[in-house]
Amino acid sequence: MKTCLAIEPLSENRHQEFIQFIYREFFPREPLALASGLAGKTNPKTIETFIEWMKQGVSLVVIDSQSNQIVAGALTCFLNKSEVLFDNDYSCMEEEDSSIWRFLDYLETGYDVFQQFQVDRGMELVFLCVHQAYTGQGLARRLTEETIATARQLEIPFIKSNPSTPVTCHLFESLGFETINEMKLVDYQVEGKSVFRNAKSDDITRLCIKKI
Repeated sequence: MKTCLAIEPLSENRHQEFIQFIYREFFPREPLALASGLAGKTNPKTIETFIEWMKQGVSLVVIDSQSNQIVAGALTCFLNKSEVLFDNDYSCMEEEDSSIWRFLDYLETGYDVFQQFQVDRGMELVFLCVHQAYTGQGLARRLTEETIATARQLEIPFIKSNPSTPVTCHLFESLGFETINEMKLVDYQVEGKSVFRNAKSDDITRLCIKKI
């Protein structure tokens, strides 16, 4: 990693900058966002949820000291057995957002991570994103390693994530994440109809768990 790049906790004064970074650098290249039509669209309720996650203080960013801008980041939040993220009918969400979260819930069908580890709390690495001009410098690996270190320091027993690109899937494998489930986006249907009509034939998403 270049000396002008530094990993640091996401500070409150950079919350909006990180939101803009996610919508500018992550969603336009992320298979689930592209397949659902989410890329290019914003939902105030979803952004509000992202901000709440950021306030938990476990998200990380990479800052380029020369430009003083975010060039990579890991949006991370705590998971609690007794809490649900959205109301059951996803009524607070736009169609594009709800199709993604319904799909991610579907990937967990038959698997209860809290029961698996006999715990009430965990962590989720929601988004791992790197500015396109800064790829190939190991930033995603460093962010994931630091996230694992944070979980270990806080005595969090597991990290859950849903990688959707081959590069991230390979990275997680190399860092000891176990693939619990995997599905092609073109195979996901609701009431006999394909949900991700914009999906490419090789687009996949995994449910991965890292035991700490």
